[in-house]
Amino acid sequence: MQKQARIFDFIINGQGGGVKAVGRENIEKNINYIFGDEVGTIATINGDQLDAEFLSWITAHKNSNRILMVGGGDGTILTAATHMIKEGIVFGIVPLGTQGFVKKLLGLPPDYVQAMKSYKDGEFSVQALDVGRVNDQAFLYGLMLDTGSVQIFEAREHHRNGDMGSVIKSAFSSTFNILAGKKLQMRLDDTTDIRARLASITVNAMTPRANTLEDFKQGGMKQVFGNMFARKEECDGKMVLYTHSGRLDKLLAMGPKLWNGTWDQGMDKICQTQFNLSSDAKEIPIILDGEIVKASFPMKIDITPSALKLYRPG
Repeated sequence: MQKQARIFDFIINGQGGGVKAVGRENIEKNINYIFGDEVGTIATINGDQLDAEFLSWITAHKNSNRILMVGGGDGTILTAATHMIKEGIVFGIVPLGTQGFVKKLLGLPPDYVQAMKSYKDGEFSVQALDVGRVNDQAFLYGLMLDTGSVQIFEAREHHRNGDMGSVIKSAFSSTFNILAGKKLQMRLDDTTDIRARLASITVNAMTPRANTLEDFKQGGMKQVFGNMFARKEECDGKMVLYTHSGRLDKLLAMGPKLWNGTWDQGMDKICQTQFNLSSDAKEIPIILDGEIVKASFPMKIDITPSALKLYRPG
C-alpha cells in the first residue's frame, strides 16, 4: 500500500462514550489535523444511522482503495463487522467507546489521537479475529446470560444518561440477583443441566490480570475492568462457557479474585466450537459485546475462526 495514495474515510458513532466526552467538533478537527489531505469523508452520525451509513459506504467504495476507519466502541465495531464480513472488507478503528476490548486486541494506544497517528504514520498489517454468533447475531468478544450481569450494564447505561437513581436501583438489583436471586436454568446440548447465577460465553479464553493501585490511579475503573476481563489474543477456534453455581461462600470469595486476576479459577468452564442452549424461557435479555439485546431460546452459539479482518498499525 503506497502511503501517498491513501485516502481515509471515517464513520463515527456520535453517541459513543468517547465522542460525548471529547465532542464531535474536536474529533473532526483532530482527524483533519492528523490526516490532512488524506481525509476523504467524515460522517459523524447517531447510532441508529450506522447500518445505513455502512451500506452506503460499501456501495460507493467496495472496490476502491479507500480505507474505512470506524470510530466508536465495541458495539460500533460489531455493527461495522456485520456488514464488512459479508463483503470481505478490511477496516481500521478509532477507539472512541466506553471500554474498547477490540482496541486492546489490536494493540492500539488508549488515546484516540495517538491511535489515529499510529495509522497515519505507520504501515498496516491485517489481524484476523474470530467471530461468534448467537442465533445469527455476531459477537466479537462474548455474551453474558444471567440477570445480574445484565443489570450491571443497565446501571452503566443509566450512568451514561445521568440517571443516578436508576443507577443505584440497577446496582442493588444486580447484587441481589447475583447473591440470592433466581438462578438461570438452561440445558446444554440436550445432555447437561445448568443452574447458575453467573453465565457467560467468550470467543476466546479469558486471561485476567492482577490489578494494582497504579492501574486504578492511571485508568480508573475502566482499566480495572479491562484487566478483569482481559483475554488471549490467539485462540484455537473454540469458545468457552463460564458458569458459577452461586454458592454464597464462593461468590463472596470472588471479590478479591476479581482484583488479583484469579476469578476464572473459581468458575466452571466448558470449551467447545458450538453450544446449543435450551430453556423454558422463550426470550431473555443478554449482554452482547457490552450491549443489551434480546435473544430467543433455543440458542445456537457457534464460532467462525478468523472471519473478521482489521487493519493493525505497525
